[in-house]
This record gives sequence, structure tokens and C-alpha cells, in this order.
Amino acid sequence: EVHFDTEFGLMGMAFPPNFAKNGRSFASFNCDKVKWPGCAGRCSCNSDVNCDPSKLRGDNGAQPCQYQTVVAEYTVNGTASEPSSAKRAKPSEVRRIFTMGLSFNGHHGGQLLFGPTDGYMYFTMGDGGGTGDPYNFSQNKKSLLGKIMRLDVDNIPSAAEIEKLGLWGNYSIPKDNPFSEDSGL
Repeated sequence: EVHFDTEFGLMGMAFPPNFAKNGRSFASFNCDKVKWPGCAGRCSCNSDVNCDPSKLRGDNGAQPCQYQTVVAEYTVNGTASEPSSAKRAKPSEVRRIFTMGLSFNGHHGGQLLFGPTDGYMYFTMGDGGGTGDPYNFSQNKKSLLGKIMRLDVDNIPSAAEIEKLGLWGNYSIPKDNPFSEDSGL
């Protein structure tokens, strides 16, 4: 599913601090929802951020949000009790952690890092492209572009919970974020 092109491809990989015990790993990459229909998330250009995808121009022949940023979980081919005995990773993902449609074809970011003591995975998103960030996504608190997201990969909400709570995909602002009480979010 990885789409390789100028600013697309495998963007990052991360191994949690307890990798030797659980054999989990994570990758961020870009995919093309036209070629891979299962690779589709909410468009980063949407009414929440005062952006209308129908008004965006195509970018090098691609439609807005045709390309997606994905964070997925993988596991090694070890046994459940001894993942450290594995020699290679499985070629198929275990679960999708995050998917978002990209408004433009550049500036995606995608680095993944684990906090050494808190267990959270940190995922960076670029401003989403377009010369000069024309929709000001980075400065818009409702946009996930131009942000660092803290993801709890051990407690991913179910699809029903996401819909019930009105979450942005499987991501929400944690209560200890200084902006969590901001009415503009």
C-alpha cells in the first residue's frame, strides 16, 4: 500500500521501549486511496478547519485527499511468548492506528517516536503543503496538520466510541493538554 513519489513513501518507523517483550512496531507511510480503496481517512481539508476540498486545485494530477497519511501497527514473526526470537516482521499490518487525507502533495511530516518513560507514541505532521500553507492549517487549532500528536497505542477507541464522542478519527485532545478547555477546539 505504500505510495512512493517525490514527498511520499515510508515516512517513519518506531519501536516501543518494550519491543523485545511484545514484538510490536509501528510505521507511518503514504498511500493512494484510488489504488487502495481501504486506505481512506477523513480529509484534512474539511468544514472544521474552514476548508472546502471541492475548492482545492488538483496537485500534479492528484485530487485533494487522494493521498493519505497512515500510522499502522505491525508485529514480528515470533511466538506470542517469545517475540525476540523473530527474524523478520510480518508483511501485513495488525491494525490501523490513524489515517488522514492530505490536502496537498507535500510537507507531510510523519516521524514516529516513543517517549522513553510515558509509553506514548508521538507522531509529527507537516503543514500539509501548498506554498506558504495557504489555508493556515498549522496555526489552526482544529487542524491536525503542523502538529505533534501524542497517541496511546495501547488504548485505541472503537469505531462506535469514535462516532459517539465525535472524535476526529481515533484521535482526541487529551485532558492534560493546555488547550483542552479551549472553546475554539
